[in-house]
Amino acid sequence: MGTTLITDTPGGAGVVATVVGQVSSVASNATDTGQPICRCKNAGSVLSAFFIPSASQAGSATNYRTPKLINMGSAGTGTTVIASITALSASTGSVIANTAKAMTMTTTAADYTVAAGDILAWYTTKSGDGIAINAGDVQIDFM
Repeated sequence: MGTTLITDTPGGAGVVATVVGQVSSVASNATDTGQPICRCKNAGSVLSAFFIPSASQAGSATNYRTPKLINMGSAGTGTTVIASITALSASTGSVIANTAKAMTMTTTAADYTVAAGDILAWYTTKSGDGIAINAGDVQIDFM
């Protein structure tokens, strides 16, 4: 996993992390084990998150994956969803190689807040039989 601190808008910063692809799910693998992305150095808020796939993929009406940005807290056991994207579903359509797809931020504003030491992770859950999803980058913008 590669993680790079990047400069964002004035007063903010961001993280770009490479995430591994997921193979098509079997019944016993409704949620993958997740992949840690970063440890928050300071307290703050997540402003936005994007998935930038390494290859294009077509959507599916019944078999797809939903990537989620999760705040696991400092102990690594939290389950707070910060943002998600129903990638490759019929409603959101295809993803295009090297093109950022905005993740939908949760409607609970308190979920955007991160504390110093919190671990953010990338999880995917399947719908139907799931679908393989390409590797790519996740960009997280902080305030």
